[in-house]
Amino acid sequence: MTNPKNLGFVKWALLVASIFGLTVSVVSAAETVCGYTKNRQTAFCYSTAKDDNDVWRCDKHADGTWSCYKLATKVDTPPDLKDALTKARAATSKAN
Repeated sequence: MTNPKNLGFVKWALLVASIFGLTVSVVSAAETVCGYTKNRQTAFCYSTAKDDNDVWRCDKHADGTWSCYKLATKVDTPPDLKDALTKARAATSKAN
């Protein structure tokens, strides 16, 4: 038969593990997204974190290292630009 003290420890350990797992998944939910130029020597990147509104331009040097600088701060997309992007995505998906 299982010792009740051990059962309490197991429940406590599972609770701590589930909280830790939740914390890790929440922390790792944000990611960096980059789009590259055709030759992959320049990238434009942003974070998916809600509190990070910066857009970065990164350039690859001949020695293989990258340098980045803040290009802009993300803002809401104007309706006409959003419409143009929607049309472009639709045309691209039809072509594929």
